Amino acid sequence: MQVKTARCRHGTFLYFSRDSFVGRSLEIYGEYSEQEVDAFSLILKPGDVAIEVGSNIGALTVPMARIVGPQGKVYAYEPQPSSCRLLHENLLLNNIGNVIIKECAAGKRSGTVQMPRLESLSHVNYGAAEVGAGELTVPIERIDETEFERLDFIKLDCEGHEREVLIGAQDTIKRSRPIIYCENDRKEKSVELIGHLIDIGYRLFWHRPYLWSPKNFKGEQRNVFGEIVSINMLCVPAERKIEVTALDEVADLRVRPDMYEREMRRFELEMERHPADLTARLLVAHYANLVGENEKSRTLMAENLRRDPTHAATRSISGLIDLQQGKYHTGWDGYELRYLQKEQKHFGGRFMDVPKWDGSPTDEPILIWSEQGFGDSIMFARFMKNVLALAPNAFMDIQPQLFELFELSHISPMGLYRQRRSMPRYKYHCSLPSLPATLKLYSEQQLRAPRYYLWPDPFMIGPWIDKLKTMSGIGVCWIGSPRSERPYSRDIDQALLDPLMSEYAPVLSLVQTGQFESFMDTAAAIAALDLVITVDTSIAHLAGAMGKECWLLLSTDPDWRWSLHGERTHWYDSIRIFRQREFLNWQPVLDDVMAALAERKLEKAA
Repeated sequence: MQVKTARCRHGTFLYFSRDSFVGRSLEIYGEYSEQEVDAFSLILKPGDVAIEVGSNIGALTVPMARIVGPQGKVYAYEPQPSSCRLLHENLLLNNIGNVIIKECAAGKRSGTVQMPRLESLSHVNYGAAEVGAGELTVPIERIDETEFERLDFIKLDCEGHEREVLIGAQDTIKRSRPIIYCENDRKEKSVELIGHLIDIGYRLFWHRPYLWSPKNFKGEQRNVFGEIVSINMLCVPAERKIEVTALDEVADLRVRPDMYEREMRRFELEMERHPADLTARLLVAHYANLVGENEKSRTLMAENLRRDPTHAATRSISGLIDLQQGKYHTGWDGYELRYLQKEQKHFGGRFMDVPKWDGSPTDEPILIWSEQGFGDSIMFARFMKNVLALAPNAFMDIQPQLFELFELSHISPMGLYRQRRSMPRYKYHCSLPSLPATLKLYSEQQLRAPRYYLWPDPFMIGPWIDKLKTMSGIGVCWIGSPRSERPYSRDIDQALLDPLMSEYAPVLSLVQTGQFESFMDTAAAIAALDLVITVDTSIAHLAGAMGKECWLLLSTDPDWRWSLHGERTHWYDSIRIFRQREFLNWQPVLDDVMAALAERKLEKAA
């Protein structure tokens, strides 16, 4: 494999020329994941002892070694022979003498393990070579086999094997209680990894550093990595008074009926340990609200704001609860505080170079832009008519999947553009979900939509009518996007729907798994149905915006817009709500649905 040399921020590095991440970043930018190095410089201090599992060629090992200095040490675990050779050479090139290289993998047992040669990988992300299978046999050992007089920091980047490494280091961790910086980018292993770290007494915070930095060493402004981030967790011993204010706390998502009570108890303990910790108190308030202890939730948030009236996270959560309770005057103001979040990309926030529109009448062009999910765009699109009454030259950008449907429905007659594509110049901007606050819409009547404001292409409905002639006219959606906030409580096990599917067979599945080309196609299918039954997904918003009869099945912890009580909503006249009475228990809800279907069948037959 070809090796090249680059002069970089932290020294001179040899790297594999075909490596698509570490090598490419060193070559173009003269650094690799510098935001991680920034974090290490805040955590580590001279004289510290650190472990790095998955050192690769040393792009992060070298700066770690420089931070801890000659009185400190870094133990670098790297099992890949080719990477280990460059690791040795990069330490020599940079006169680093305080790194002890462990030419092995780390795990929960000692012995040997298989891994691939870099040359045989089907990809060129050489840092992603996993242990477990391959033509190479390499040693593996438990961290506990090494006697550490002290240990201050562990960094784990071992391609989904982080929990196994932690198990093999349990005695060392129990004795030394180091800060842990741990990769967590494998969805199938994430919940178990988080649970393990919480069980051994750590508080976890998300850290999502971008691979590209505009302040990179070489000043290169071309971003070849786009929006790619590493998904890591900063884990601090719960008993130590370490305040982490710039990162979001990680929730324990091991699903069980008392999971919210469990989390509330966990953060109550943190609040007792550290009374000045506003984040812990806010999380207790958040979970208290989810389990229906509203007075407790309000009291805790009031205490936070007494201690710090500007605490944005508390004001934001308080605003969401106000919205849930129909207190729109204060609720919309709190909702706008989402822009103070550290990582706006999680809800689609953007940085604009023009002022935000303040709702005043104007003939200037205004960009109304989409953020958050498809359901949010559908729900807030109703307010475009309010915008045009004040700013007739306003236009909209929208997610590409919604473009055809919004265009045919004349949502933005002065111009509709696919999200983040080229568009005309504009003087002001405002996001779709910010429109109620900007327009000062505080009453249910002001928020209510026409009976319908979206409609599909009539020529696309015909084929669906033909297809549904032999079906019951009922469409069902029991699962939504896994990227939503609480899919574990929103989604329904398909097996629970068997009685409905059997008695009213055949029904049309409305699960968005590739059967629909766009929301226009989904809307055409819905138009051909008699009834939509769905959990809280974009399907509910789409059916509601079309005026189609829709039964919405909600968990005990619904999104703010559906409130906590009642079977009707001012957001959509055609939606009827069936609410869960016990967390995670869908059976009584489905029993109610079956009874309502039987009643509906009798009414239609009468």
